[in-house]
Amino acid sequence: MSFFSSHSCYSSLEKEQQESGLCIKAFCRSRQMSHHAMYYWLKELRKEALSARPQTPACTT
Repeated sequence: MSFFSSHSCYSSLEKEQQESGLCIKAFCRSRQMSHHAMYYWLKELRKEALSARPQTPACTT
């Protein structure tokens, strides 16, 4: 699986997991997938989201 297909796949899975109301481990267990991979991709998605936000200066004085 390529980076981009993995990226979009885990982005969709994140939404499904949140809507399910299950914790990540229970959600992954119900889908017979590695929760370690899910945590990795959540971290990557969050890093990407943070880097896409415009940086504001810490001090404006």
